[in-house]
Amino acid sequence: MVSSIRQFFQDPRTRGALIVLGLLVILWWVPSGHLVSVPGQSTDVFPMIVVDAPDATGELQLTTVLTREANLLLYLIGLAYPRAEVKPLQVHLAPDETFDDYLERTREMMRESQNVAKYVALDHLGYEVDLGGEGVIVLSVMPDSPSIDILEPEDVIVEARGQTTQVTDELLDVVGQHAPGDELPVVFYRDDERREALLPLRASPDHPESAMIGINVVTKNPYYDFPIDIEIDAGHIGGPSAGLAFALAMIDRLTPDQPLVGEGKVACTGTVNLRGEVGPIGGVRLKAYAANRAGVELFLVPEQHAQEVAGLDLPLDIVPVATVAEAIDVLEQRARR
Repeated sequence: MVSSIRQFFQDPRTRGALIVLGLLVILWWVPSGHLVSVPGQSTDVFPMIVVDAPDATGELQLTTVLTREANLLLYLIGLAYPRAEVKPLQVHLAPDETFDDYLERTREMMRESQNVAKYVALDHLGYEVDLGGEGVIVLSVMPDSPSIDILEPEDVIVEARGQTTQVTDELLDVVGQHAPGDELPVVFYRDDERREALLPLRASPDHPESAMIGINVVTKNPYYDFPIDIEIDAGHIGGPSAGLAFALAMIDRLTPDQPLVGEGKVACTGTVNLRGEVGPIGGVRLKAYAANRAGVELFLVPEQHAQEVAGLDLPLDIVPVATVAEAIDVLEQRARR
């Protein structure tokens, strides 16, 4: 028996297998300092919308990206896999922020995006909606933000260049009026202490012509007086990129005589603001793969990603849109074909 075991371990094939196994164990347990993202699910939004209205006939899908912390093995696989994106942790995570913190931040952004989508849908249908908040709370400051030594998580921005910022959109509107390199005067509260600061604005990495502060924010204690009871249950999905899908789904459900989607499968991705403008999102290429895998016929994306998706060789119609109204026009034209 002893000699048989000795011969087993002396076999070159056994030694080679053990070396490979040992390397795999090391690669699995050693962190890479990166996140790996791959195409996630393409999921019908209509069942997520709870409202007193007839059911939809077709499918309007939101698309997701599956992101996780990568060990060295997943990092190497991600580099080799053409339908994966590998980015350093600091691109997504603020200093001292864990991956669980990051996931909770995305859930906060999801909750706000749902309220904004409800507002946009009801406003489009002619309803009046009162809304407000207690300022814009900083969830995190990104490590490459010029304001990393000025702002901290839990700071509440209440004014920007003399304009009150009760809700997130009001702050983003002011930032959008500036160019990279400008300085933005703000008033914010930290632990009930009023402070003033000049925030240097940087260029957006995805859209260099656009200015940004480099912070993740949501409205503090938002309130919306919706005239219709609408609930959205998106499960564990996080982030703001389903705003367009939610808005279109609610409009469709509340206009049963003029459905937007009709028969078939449509998918979309994009943030929305209170003016109904569609904003950029992350992982649009991966989301296009998810939509294609789900058998989607039409995929609506933010116009900011038009060039990024133009080269994708996929058998689905990818249409960039700038606003919710433009997305509705595209769907209505599709219905008339």
